[in-house]
Amino acid sequence: MFWTELRRHANGQERLPKDKFVAAVHSVTVDTSRFNMVEGVPHAIFDVIDTDDDGQISHSEWQQLATVLEISAPEVKERFVALDTDGDGSISRQELIRSWREFFYREDSYTTGGLIRGVL
Repeated sequence: MFWTELRRHANGQERLPKDKFVAAVHSVTVDTSRFNMVEGVPHAIFDVIDTDDDGQISHSEWQQLATVLEISAPEVKERFVALDTDGDGSISRQELIRSWREFFYREDSYTTGGLIRGVL
């Protein structure tokens, strides 16, 4: 759905200007008449990262994701600590989903959600 919206807004152009990109992202994240990636995708991502199915993302599970995403060693700990908002040593489903929502719904793209997807 996300790529479909990007292509729709591109009108055959190879690149989208920032305002059209923002409009496309808005279409899939806020418009509840469509698949809402802000609510659905983070649950799926959490399920993939939580390899032992204990309902928490441990530091070692986070490290596996960081390796795939090629996140540097210093950033791994920094991002984990920022996402672990209650400081219990793991990332809960709610913490991950909250960070995802912050990334898409806040004006400041440097929120904790930006630590997963990067800053626009």
